[in-house]
Formats: sequence, C-alpha cells, structure tokens
Amino acid sequence: MQFNRKKLYEIIFEADTQGGKLFDICLIFLILVSIMLVALDSIATIHEKYSRLL
Repeated sequence: MQFNRKKLYEIIFEADTQGGKLFDICLIFLILVSIMLVALDSIATIHEKYSRLL
C-alpha cells in the first residue's frame, strides 16, 4: 500500500474520512495504553516484578 503526501495528510488531519477516523481511534487507544503502563509502573510491587517489560 503506497501513500502520497496528500493521502497521508488526509488520514492524519482530516477526521471526516474513514482513514482519518481509524487513525484517530488507533492514536487514542495507544495514548490510553501508554498512560495505563506508566500508571502501573508507578506501583512499587509491579515495578519490582515487571520494570523491564514496562
């Protein structure tokens, strides 16, 4: 699948396209996962066991 600059711009910055909506959903999901991992890493017992993984 090959994208040109215009198509990438539409996907990233245009939320009204199918690709743009999918991009937004994936980005929100990854942000939430990142926040969850940082929160888990701040718990001492979890940090001791899983610090390398987190």
